[in-house]
Amino acid sequence: MLFGLALLCVSLIAALIRLWILGHTAVNADEAIVGLMAHQILHGHFSAFYWGQDYGGVEPYFVAALFAIFGQSAFTLTLSAGLLSGVAAILVWRIGVRIVPPSAAVSAAVLSWIWPECTVWNSTREFGFRQATLVLGLCVLLQCLRIAQRPRHEMVNRYGDWVILGLAIGVGWWSSPEIVYFLLPGAVVIFGRVGSQPVAHLPKKLAAAACGAVIGAAPWFVASLDDHWGTLQRPIGSSIPGNTYGYRLGVFFSHVLPMILGLRVEGNGSWLGSPLLGKTLYAAALVGIVFALAVLAVNRRQTRFVVVFCVTFPFLYAVFPSAWFWNDGRYAIYLPPILALAVVGAIWELTSARTARVIVIGILALTVVSTVVSFNDGFGALSSEKLLKGWHSNPNPSVTALASTLVGADVRSVYGSYWVAYDLQYLSGERVTGFALDNVRIPANETRVESDGRAAWVFVPSSHLVLAADQLGMATDLNPGIWTQQSFEAWLHAQGVPFTTTSVDPFVVVRPERNVHPPGI
Repeated sequence: MLFGLALLCVSLIAALIRLWILGHTAVNADEAIVGLMAHQILHGHFSAFYWGQDYGGVEPYFVAALFAIFGQSAFTLTLSAGLLSGVAAILVWRIGVRIVPPSAAVSAAVLSWIWPECTVWNSTREFGFRQATLVLGLCVLLQCLRIAQRPRHEMVNRYGDWVILGLAIGVGWWSSPEIVYFLLPGAVVIFGRVGSQPVAHLPKKLAAAACGAVIGAAPWFVASLDDHWGTLQRPIGSSIPGNTYGYRLGVFFSHVLPMILGLRVEGNGSWLGSPLLGKTLYAAALVGIVFALAVLAVNRRQTRFVVVFCVTFPFLYAVFPSAWFWNDGRYAIYLPPILALAVVGAIWELTSARTARVIVIGILALTVVSTVVSFNDGFGALSSEKLLKGWHSNPNPSVTALASTLVGADVRSVYGSYWVAYDLQYLSGERVTGFALDNVRIPANETRVESDGRAAWVFVPSSHLVLAADQLGMATDLNPGIWTQQSFEAWLHAQGVPFTTTSVDPFVVVRPERNVHPPGI
């Protein structure tokens, strides 16, 4: 009874933290792109990849489905990632019941739902593909277990199971190449059992899986072929000086892993409590994880894929050039669910069920403290009763006010920075079209804005950066191109172009009497 109540309380805390973040964190331009993609999908315009990239797909179609049911809004957009994280927790439970006792499986699922804070935060941000990749990767592992654990007499001709496995792999590859984290552990599961079957059946089963994978990854193949295999040729981050494999591996162990263990705060990377306390706890946690993996490797054959996943993850992580960015832990969200299975599985292996439940309650209490402390460090929610209790279905009121002002003045096109233009376009319900001078995600917007004689320019004065950052999710590069309001207005005066200026805090709208094209300045 106490154990179940503890699991329920922790689950509710995790859900409430997510809900609080959804109502207090602005939708940024990266997320707005997903919303715009989903809106286009509902109108029959399909895209394989996140706009402006050669990879990252699938998730906008889930967002589009939510839009079709609940309507398009900032809350619906960000809710999608949270729902997928809930599906991931359920999959952790379903994987767990096949390799550990039922109570351990539920414990692992709840642990993965509350811990660490950086994955809780990432599950409230709709970045277009990472939560879907996590769900599909867990589906791969679950399907591998389903195949491997069928009675031997049922394993001979069940090709449908292999097709489903292939589909999960293929759609996962379309979602993100990061699905590779799950492939080797899945192979360990499959070949540990299926490899003992007559060799004559195995090629047919693998062929069935390959067919499913090709079908699932068909959008990736079509888009990549049309783009001359840009997904494989132009990895993000490869041009950054010093961004080597060794550097990324070092970043994983120095910054990412302690963040994943809840010992460094998402965002600024500060150690939990103090550097000395944080590093001490990190060393102790590493010893505990190594010990847990050793226990599983020696004593539980059915959990060895968990060991393989955890051991290979850092080295695969460092393969991805974009993984140099550690600040929010987004590239490592695949590890915590498997670590949860490893820790809980080892506890149940070493102790009685009653003792294991007591230990897990203690671990959950520690993870709740870690997550809540990091959450407060990032948002300051607990320091203000008003802030803690407040909640908004639209956390971008200034952007929506700007959209209303522009539409009321019959301004439907703007030049702006990436962080302003696309946020404005999505939150205005696409009543305003934004052309981002510094990052062109939607090439068609350039033509539409440059052909509009009433196009305006949107700036953010330096005195308003704090409020703008709260509304846009970014504090830098908020003005269009290299221009500030002062330099742009000086140019207009020099050219004799009349203009009007309107303030909609924290934004300033400069509206020339004729369309001023950026190349002409």
